[in-house]
Amino acid sequence: MRNKTLRRVRALSALVAATVVAACGGGSDAPPPPVASPPPAPATATISGKALYGRLLQGATACYDTNANRACDTGEPATTAASDANGAFTLDVPNAQVGQHRIVVNVPATAVDTELGQAVGTAFTMLAPATGTTAAHSVAVSPLSTLVQQHMDRVGAARDVAGTYIQSQAGLAVSPLADFSAAANADNQKASNVGKLVVLTGQQQAAALTPAVGQTDLSGGTVTQADVAKAVSTA
Repeated sequence: MRNKTLRRVRALSALVAATVVAACGGGSDAPPPPVASPPPAPATATISGKALYGRLLQGATACYDTNANRACDTGEPATTAASDANGAFTLDVPNAQVGQHRIVVNVPATAVDTELGQAVGTAFTMLAPATGTTAAHSVAVSPLSTLVQQHMDRVGAARDVAGTYIQSQAGLAVSPLADFSAAANADNQKASNVGKLVVLTGQQQAAALTPAVGQTDLSGGTVTQADVAKAVSTA
């Protein structure tokens, strides 16, 4: 009887030992594999822009105007290449700034109006207002979007309100913030033509005011080219 009891105790002990070994992974001391960390979130978001004049502008550069001075300054997000034959450019903007600032597009005299296949001949600047979109998005920058930004600056209107106002004043069927190169139709062609007229009118006004540069204004100061540009943009 005693031997039989001992055999039972030994068998039970062996079963318990096997269970413990199995629970410990077969007796291995190796640590569990590390859990992979998720990839870090990107620090910037891409704004895909399109430079429009007539249809598409090739050779323009752009920046994200973080200090709202209508110019491209050192340290501001800027294009690393000029707009291509489709008018396309990209801006990589810090996530915290996406959608908060206007875009400035500098058009040199050598930029090509792809609708005509020739250089624009005279340099000018275009603007597009902040979108408020906090993720990657697309923006069309044109003489019409410039009018929207100028109206916002002049009267303090919101982007949508200013867009509706300019659309109404210009008699357009499409938004002045839209990409009017997206489709060939009468409404987009009219927007294209109005955009060109806006630029040409501004250049004529600037030419008429240029003789005043260097003259003394009513405050006793000297008129500068920047003063002329401001007068044209707020006319």
